[in-house]
Formats: sequence, C-alpha cells, structure tokens
Amino acid sequence: MSILGVDLSSNNPVFDWALAWSQGVRAAYIKLGGDNIPRYVSSSYPVRVDDARRQGMIVGHYWVTGGHDPVSAAEFFVRNLRNPQPGDFFVLDNEHLDDGNMYSDAEAAIWIRTVQAAVGGDKRRVFHYASGSPMKQKYAWTQTIATGAQALVAWYDQTPLEFPRPLGDWPESQIGGHQYTSSANLGNGGRIDANAFKDNALTFTNAPSKPEDDVPNIYEIVAGKTGDATHYLSINRASRYPLTAQAEKDYQYWLKNTLGYTDAQVAVKPVDSLASFGPIVRDAPSGSTPASGTVVDVDALAAALAPLVAKKLSIPTSIALQGRLS
Repeated sequence: MSILGVDLSSNNPVFDWALAWSQGVRAAYIKLGGDNIPRYVSSSYPVRVDDARRQGMIVGHYWVTGGHDPVSAAEFFVRNLRNPQPGDFFVLDNEHLDDGNMYSDAEAAIWIRTVQAAVGGDKRRVFHYASGSPMKQKYAWTQTIATGAQALVAWYDQTPLEFPRPLGDWPESQIGGHQYTSSANLGNGGRIDANAFKDNALTFTNAPSKPEDDVPNIYEIVAGKTGDATHYLSINRASRYPLTAQAEKDYQYWLKNTLGYTDAQVAVKPVDSLASFGPIVRDAPSGSTPASGTVVDVDALAAALAPLVAKKLSIPTSIALQGRLS
C-alpha cells in the first residue's frame, strides 16, 4: 500500500481538488517559495494550502534551494508557513533550478535541522527531495541522513516506489517517497508531479504539544500607531489564564529575534477581559483608548502572526505583544 500525493506550484494554475480526491490523491505538498530566484513566497501558496486542508489532504510545504545560507532560508521558510499543523510535512527541494543551486550535504543538513527544531515533533516530518542520480551516490549525504529526515526521490519512468536500490547510503527506513512522473493527469491539471509515499511515511510520532483542551483559544488583537506613526500589533489573552515564565520568554524571543525589537520595546502584560471570542482588530493611536474599527488587513495580520504559529508557542496565556506591521 502507498499514499498518492502531488506537489503543486504556480506552474500548475489549474487543479480540481475534488477530482484529485476522487482519483485517489490523499497528500499534497505546496511550494512556499525558494532561493532559485531572489528569495520569494509563491503567490499561490496560501490559497493552495487552505484548499488542500478543506479537501482533507495531508498537507506538505516545500522550499526550493539556492544560495549558500541555509539558516536564513530555513528561518524564512518557517516564518512564512501557512497555519502549520502537527500532521504536516516539510520538504527541501534540493535541485539546481533557474538561477539557484543544489545544496551540499552540509547545507542540506543545516536547513533540515533548523526546520526540525522550529516545527518540533517527529524528525521524519522533514523530507530531503532530490533526483535519483545525486541521491544514490555513496558517502554523499551522510550529514543529511544523520538528521533523521526522509528521502523523497525523483526517479521517473519507474514503478512507484520500485526505483533501484540501494539508494546510496540511505537506509530503507528513511526512504519515504518517490516522485515517479512529472506528467500525471490528476485534478484536471495536465502535467502534474505524482508522488507515491510509503504507507507509514506520513504518520508521525511525538507531534508538537497542543494547548490544553480546557483552555479556549481566544484572543484580542489591537493594532495602531505610536507617536512617530510606527505600527504595532498587540495580542492579548484573557487574564484568568496565568502567564507562565516559559511562555513569556518564548514571546519575548519572538519579538526580539523575529521582529527585531530591543529589550525596551518588548512588553508583556495581562488584560482584564475580552469583549468577545475571536479576533478583534481595533485602532489605538498613541495615548488614546482603542476604538472599534478594522485598521489591519487580514493578510498583513496573518503574516505578522505566522512566526508565532510556526513556533507552536504557548498560545493560551495572558499576554500583550507589540510587533511592527509594514
């Protein structure tokens, strides 16, 4: 048994999710972006991820290599993940594409370990994708193999999952999937990359921890301007839920390292109550009481929250965050 999957990018403008499901597709990994041209996030990525979830697909996210700075690439990738879930998987597309380059073994291992540390859970959630020719080279991927990541092999004109073995030094237990064609007619999309995953390759143990079931996921969002017109974002939690020391440290780390704030600019404080459940966006000019009225568009808000969500931080706490919105 195997799981049929597809990978999609803006090169696949047409895709019928319901049709693909009826054809047996159960997994989809979506191109987030890459360094194969100047660093970018694919415009089709957020919508495709949402569409895949609505259809009930197992969702993956992938990044195309380029340059020689795997740490900043991985951090950028994690910052821009669209609502990652404990069952999601993440793929390093390691190939020479456009103006980019293929990562070395050491660079691939650094990218993978950085992502593994950020998303948490089973190390097998991260895949190393490359064609069969480099993957089958002996002694070529020792550091990458040592990360515990799974191999996703592009080897066309082969029966799914039956490409030649051994695959270099990759143990069979770390060979998770096989991209066996680039021209499948799935989801009415014409030339679609089709992938077969082993039946256990997308089942993960040690999933990232979730908030306690009895703590409602409610928050208040306050947006506004300081005296010099710099935008800020505050996320407030109901004060009846205690703020743990670790949660405070996590949020302060996010502010300092992701948004670039100084110690003096980091504010963590409780709020007394919430006006209602769910997000509330308010205008809060410096020195005044917040007034009703949306002042931040949804996309800007989602982008500002993405690093917080990606790090699986302690959400149900009593806090207020300040972060810049551009």
